[in-house]
Amino acid sequence: MIQSPKKGNWYIENLFIYLLMGYLLIGKIYATLHIPFTPVYIGEIFLLIGLLKLRNKALDMRRFYFIIIFILIGLINLAINVSTYKLEAVRDFAMIYYSLFFIIGYYNISEKSLHKLRITLLNCIKYVVPSLLLIRIIKSLFQPTLNEFTYESVALFATKSGDIQVYLVLFMTLLISNSKSKIIKYKNFYYLMCGALLISTASLNRGGFVAFSFALLIGFRHFNFHQKISSFYILIFAVFIIFSGVEIADVRPDSRGRQISITQLRENIISLFSSDTNNAGRTQGTKKWRMEFWSTLIGEVTENPNTMWLGLGLGPNLLSQFEQFAVDDEDSERKTKHPHNYTINIFSRLGIIGLFGWLFVLFCFFRQAIPMLLFSKKRPTLAWSFTLLVIAGLINSNFDVYLENPMGAIIFWVSMGIASKCIKIESKVDLLAAAEKNRQSPKFPLIPSP
Repeated sequence: MIQSPKKGNWYIENLFIYLLMGYLLIGKIYATLHIPFTPVYIGEIFLLIGLLKLRNKALDMRRFYFIIIFILIGLINLAINVSTYKLEAVRDFAMIYYSLFFIIGYYNISEKSLHKLRITLLNCIKYVVPSLLLIRIIKSLFQPTLNEFTYESVALFATKSGDIQVYLVLFMTLLISNSKSKIIKYKNFYYLMCGALLISTASLNRGGFVAFSFALLIGFRHFNFHQKISSFYILIFAVFIIFSGVEIADVRPDSRGRQISITQLRENIISLFSSDTNNAGRTQGTKKWRMEFWSTLIGEVTENPNTMWLGLGLGPNLLSQFEQFAVDDEDSERKTKHPHNYTINIFSRLGIIGLFGWLFVLFCFFRQAIPMLLFSKKRPTLAWSFTLLVIAGLINSNFDVYLENPMGAIIFWVSMGIASKCIKIESKVDLLAAAEKNRQSPKFPLIPSP
């Protein structure tokens, strides 16, 4: 059992335990849990607790001016549209006010609490990874039966493959950067299990696969292959075995008609860069639909100066705005009210002003993170793991509604806050170390006596 610390910054540890374990092991049902007869869901409950945790802290809001600007833009838009769209406008505002978790994550982390958080996350991985792999196996064997167990029309274990791939970035980087930790003894098996989870989901979601691959590619320079060379070869060997086994087994398609196979993975990758329907296969249809929808949506927004600056507003179903993109309810890929691209979603609803707010948030964060990722020569730390998780989530948000739902958005914004605080702590430590080195060194060179 995972036991969270009862003292100190218990909020962050419990947030990651209950959100990661709840969402990954139970599925979307966890996101639908709410206070009876109210629209207060699990995400809002964590938000309220986090804000209450800040009441006794000396907050310097000047550090978060970019978050405040982003939220104020959304709040003004909400005030304009809430009378028309009512609760739908408030629900859409959630994808903006979830950015408050950046402040919560930042202020719930200190230099003393980093070690506790690292231990909690490693313990979480210790149980989540094997349990998640077991659930994937159960789903492949008993999918029709599991579909009968629903809560508010959501099936049990309905976790998105793309979300799993994003969280695998956190799991893999924590395993790599804590190679000497004794919390997880058989790390080789955990690398194998992560590889199996990646392969079992890679052909089902191209966005998540690209997010995982690109994030680890950015962090590649920090991989210590001298210590983990055996694990690296074991993982590669396992990938080939699993690929071959799945291809021979030719597992039946999932609900969207995508097969778990090398062929499907190839089609997913090709469809990202090719407009050739013959090469891209079944996935070309969804890519073509999205590109046409995005293009039409952007054209609609930029056609009028008012909507170009202020957007279409929070609340409306963007898909139903255009009859040519209407689909039946059985198509789970396209029945969402959002365009499966967070940046386009922000621009469509909040206009150029909202787009500026979102891009300004990213600029302020990556201004700190990029030097750490690309130029730091220090051993990988929590800042490295959480920054790569943010990058993976950001990439996935361009293919899915990752930042519109609480399970993705909360972890994304909290991770961004934690990474920002960790970078600040490490910079302070480096400055103190440099100052101590200068203090100990002589001010004038010693002149040897004749």
